[in-house]
Amino acid sequence: MHNEFKKLLKCSEGSSEQVITVFVDIRGFSKFSQVTESPDTAMYVKRAFLNILDGYFPYAKFFKSIGDGLLIIVPFNERILHSICNKVVRSSVECHERFNTICDDDPIINFSTPDKIGIGISRGTACKLSSRGKTLDYSGRLLNLTSRLMNLARPSGIVIDGDFKIELLEPALAQQFEQKAAYLRGIAEDVPREIHIYKGVVSLPGETQIPIRGASWGEHKWEYTLERLMGIPSTLNLDIDGSSRDPKDDYVEATYPTFSDGLSTGWRDVNYLTDEWVIVEKAGKKQFCWKVPRLVAKLQSLGFPKTEKVQVTYKFKK
Repeated sequence: MHNEFKKLLKCSEGSSEQVITVFVDIRGFSKFSQVTESPDTAMYVKRAFLNILDGYFPYAKFFKSIGDGLLIIVPFNERILHSICNKVVRSSVECHERFNTICDDDPIINFSTPDKIGIGISRGTACKLSSRGKTLDYSGRLLNLTSRLMNLARPSGIVIDGDFKIELLEPALAQQFEQKAAYLRGIAEDVPREIHIYKGVVSLPGETQIPIRGASWGEHKWEYTLERLMGIPSTLNLDIDGSSRDPKDDYVEATYPTFSDGLSTGWRDVNYLTDEWVIVEKAGKKQFCWKVPRLVAKLQSLGFPKTEKVQVTYKFKK
């Protein structure tokens, strides 16, 4: 597949297309992959993604896996805008509600599997890369936005961008969501962006309510190759010279380039590290203590090259 992709890439062209983008992420996958044999993990991802696509998004025109996440693209035009918006959101709600049983009738899955997903949804224009009548990939700000929204859908749930226009949804469907606002790195850093979260399920992290550039923030940055991180068996302790008075104001993000079939997709992903770090004080000095294996497991599941670098940023409110 990757050789065909390389050949098609030589004569590929980019074009603008109106699409709805959906990011589906399996929550708890890192922990699952640590206690499950690799062949079983791979089989589960295969069966879960097939069941999601066949059972809930059979009308999708493009999709691809990104580790334990699934990108789904649904093009639209003015004529079908209302119907396709309702179709995508309804599919997302049904998929979310039934995900805990998505492999129950699959005879090959005879082990415990994750039971929650997070979904981000947005609508707009993306760049389609195509060659000889085949769609190779999509890129652009819209995909980054959808990825950020998916990260907000925790511990599970659905987050829809405000520009999606919730009023396009049928009343019974729209009433399942409530309007909120959130600051998003690289998207809405000074002014919060309107979003709609699945009622009673999504719990927005505290950092989404704090301006990213408007507030006074300090930060510590580190950069490591995956190979270096793989050599750390448990916790990495790093000296720091500042932190927030209240740890709830702190947050940590790991950013890294994304890959598909061993080739760079040209954009970066952000993984917020929650419950994977603490600030401790030893001999009058503060240290950032980071539990490395969870991120390593995620990067390995994404097919991340060992020589590529990951940037880890600890942000604290001054």
